[in-house]
Amino acid sequence: MAFYLDKAFLPSPCWMVTGAMARVCQDIGLYRRTPAGMFSGIDVESRTRLFWAAYIQDRKISMKQGRPVIFLDKHIDVGLPGEHMGAGVGSGEGENLEAAKKSLQVFRATIRVARTSESLLNINLKHDGETEDVQLLQSVDEMLKRSWEAYPPDLTDLSESGPIYLPALRRKW
Repeated sequence: MAFYLDKAFLPSPCWMVTGAMARVCQDIGLYRRTPAGMFSGIDVESRTRLFWAAYIQDRKISMKQGRPVIFLDKHIDVGLPGEHMGAGVGSGEGENLEAAKKSLQVFRATIRVARTSESLLNINLKHDGETEDVQLLQSVDEMLKRSWEAYPPDLTDLSESGPIYLPALRRKW
């Protein structure tokens, strides 16, 4: 519902539903590493992916609306998608396996971008462009550059004008 409300340009309801989604994730402990043997590998991977999708939505809405984030990085210890199931992709062959791997790479890169948002939200320039401000902006720029480089190269090549292979992008949610 939060994703729909975001796309429908309904900011206040989207903020409320995103908050409810985040609180449910917190309530059932999706942000915490699952104790060994408590769930099957597929269940752990599903919980992990669900949490990170909610995390991305939380950060996205916070950035768009200038509101505080709900998930604080210092409380999160769940692993990234793909850490619980070998390569992190379902069974498949050929093109389907490659699309699944690319989808996972895009998902993980998007998480990385979302994690930089806390730094972006907390930028406080106070030295009128002096060395400290420049250094802060350079460090944020470097963090964003590393995030950009985590995406598959064919998605970040700005000289490429061909179509993007969309199945890899659709599978991330």
